[in-house]
Amino acid sequence: MKKIVFIVFTCVFLCLTRGSEQNFGAESKELSELDNDFEDKTLQPWIEESQGNVRWNVSNRTSHWELLNPAPQPINGKNYLRVDRRGSSSFGVAILRSPTFKLSSGSKIYVSFAFWIRSKWPAFTNLEVYVAQNGNEILLDNLYNYSDISNRSWQSRTVLLTGQSSTDFSLVFYAYCGIDTEDAVAIDDIQFRTFQESTTLAVTESTSGSTITTTTVTTPAALDCPSSLRKRDAHDSSFVCQNNLDMRYPIPGDPCSSQYYECVNCVATLQDCEGNKIYDDETQDCQPCSRMPECWIVCKN
Repeated sequence: MKKIVFIVFTCVFLCLTRGSEQNFGAESKELSELDNDFEDKTLQPWIEESQGNVRWNVSNRTSHWELLNPAPQPINGKNYLRVDRRGSSSFGVAILRSPTFKLSSGSKIYVSFAFWIRSKWPAFTNLEVYVAQNGNEILLDNLYNYSDISNRSWQSRTVLLTGQSSTDFSLVFYAYCGIDTEDAVAIDDIQFRTFQESTTLAVTESTSGSTITTTTVTTPAALDCPSSLRKRDAHDSSFVCQNNLDMRYPIPGDPCSSQYYECVNCVATLQDCEGNKIYDDETQDCQPCSRMPECWIVCKN
């Protein structure tokens, strides 16, 4: 009964808050200005949009406010951003929004971040990442699987944004924090990385005196995994992570597979979708068959 009451309360709370938090009036920022490791003890330029007692607050291992539930040592530095319940024992949602930024059509941006979630009741404590565009918010990642009472380590995650048109975007973190002492949500080391194609012009002189210009497009490989870290998954010795971002990849040659590879620190692990779902590389998540019409033959079987 307790669990049902909390789920209903969560749904009502989100319906009330989501409609009022479309704040696109903030000044647009360059991507390089959105990185934050919170070592300067501020949220800026990120925007606090939490309502009520539960809010985001910068903490660290030596000056945290929840003495009975200290966070594990961060991956980098000592400061991190954590949900502060301010002594309240009520359920709440902490909301953190980035300033708006622009994505040109076809451009790709990778947003990486570290996080820690701990909960006695995983259904009540969670972290979700959304991208906001034109007043709509689209879910990019749901990290409920990491909300566990035994979780004592930070994890890394990367989400992919692909520009559909030149317009303003915003990234939003929603942290749902339960009422128990063990419940906690924290994030750290938010980084925006863009892959831009570099163009090299090669000019040659023809025999007639006219100039012929050829264009060669190359993609920087600065983020490739070092050869010493290219560890392969035991299930498939042929698969190698493409770069050192924490990403998911489809099974090569099988776009309708219920499995996928998850790369973390250049190490690939074969993962299975739960239930009758298919991995969708566009959303980097498992989708029900109803959303994957091109895979109807596989779903039928």
